[in-house]
Amino acid sequence: MIIHICRGTNREYTAQVRSAGMRRWSTVYETRSYALAVKKMAAAFAAHGYKRGRVLLTADYYDPIVVTEMSR
Repeated sequence: MIIHICRGTNREYTAQVRSAGMRRWSTVYETRSYALAVKKMAAAFAAHGYKRGRVLLTADYYDPIVVTEMSR
């Protein structure tokens, strides 16, 4: 049995991208699967020529945490 003390419940991953020179992030996809969030972020990053991409982890009592980040 594995016990995680600091692991949040109701985890959700948000894939976001940003163009060069922009300050705000655009949300591409929200899901409970980390692998799917990374795939959606990478697909939008490659298809539309964005400058940066990231995947955020959001849990119940915690602030959003950047799990993965890409840049050109």
